[in-house]
Amino acid sequence: MSIKERNIIALRDRIYKYENWISSGCKGKIPADIQKELLKLFSEDPHAYTYYRNSLFKLISKIDGDLTYLNEFIDFLNLTKFDKAHSEIINHYTRPNFVNRFDDKRINIIEIEFENYNEEISQVACFLYQSYYEIENVLLVLATFAILNTDKKKDVDLINLRDKSGNLKKGVCIDFIKSRLREYPNVSSLFSLAYNTKLRNTIGHNNYRIKNNIIESLDRSIRITKQEFLESLYSLQKINNFLVYYFSSLSFDLKPLRECGVLAVGFTLDDDPILFIFQLFCFYDIDSDKSWLNKIEFNFQDKILFTKISSRTPMKGKVDDVLLSWFKQLKKLKTVNCILQPIMPPIDENSELIEIDCGKFQKCNQNSHLDLKFRIKNQYVP
Repeated sequence: MSIKERNIIALRDRIYKYENWISSGCKGKIPADIQKELLKLFSEDPHAYTYYRNSLFKLISKIDGDLTYLNEFIDFLNLTKFDKAHSEIINHYTRPNFVNRFDDKRINIIEIEFENYNEEISQVACFLYQSYYEIENVLLVLATFAILNTDKKKDVDLINLRDKSGNLKKGVCIDFIKSRLREYPNVSSLFSLAYNTKLRNTIGHNNYRIKNNIIESLDRSIRITKQEFLESLYSLQKINNFLVYYFSSLSFDLKPLRECGVLAVGFTLDDDPILFIFQLFCFYDIDSDKSWLNKIEFNFQDKILFTKISSRTPMKGKVDDVLLSWFKQLKKLKTVNCILQPIMPPIDENSELIEIDCGKFQKCNQNSHLDLKFRIKNQYVP
């Protein structure tokens, strides 16, 4: 296994542990091996936190080869984006009671998966598939947008897909959605894998036995291999995750987030003092002019230096002789040479790494050089 493959697996594992922890209501100790910058962002700005979580999800999707599926899924939901009916449907499906019910059901599934699932066909694994299958919200959303895309009308009641008691006829709904996904081949394939007819007719009706890691119907007419089962389970998880990604990405106002994601600063002294500012990649990419970064304030309090570069929390660090030497040179200048350096969780094999309080990060290839005005308050003298 290459270094890159190991890095990807480690990153996915850290994200997975974090998502399981928050999905369990943050019970117990914080897992030691998680993406710690998520906690920092949450304490500063919930919108920045969600934006970064979605960026990590998109990064993992790209690495796993799922980005094409994700983009096509979004295209399906955004086909009539500028129609009035589209915004009305979005408002309907972002109501707190709908979203909370969806989240609560997913939390139950994730907790079961975290505690018991071992990637083998077992009764727990079958229960996981059935639990995902029973989350009707996914089918309701996809069916509603399918009707909007083809019939140009808003229908959130879906009377034609319900029985006389008002219960959703899942099989009919699934077949209906499949018929409306023909122009979206990747999503159509993913959806067909997720809502596997053979699994639906065996697990869904408790009409099966597990033998030698194979699901077999009681009449032995249906056999489902481990690979086929896992493809269906993972596809169901992906569709659920795609839906969460889509709805959580709708309300971002990116402009206030440009200055977020700064995790650390660094001081180097060549001919002139240089200040490195390390910012998470997704925030760095929001704008090109970096107009939010226009001045620096250094504030000495006892033996601690606070570096304030935006309206967010100042960077804090201990003062030592090397840092005092850096400031001695800086005081001769009118501006400070700053390098705004985007960083991301380590993936590439030969990337340059930095280690900060939140963990190890790799430097991205691009960066921005700026000469900024600065102010020094309360110069520390040992």
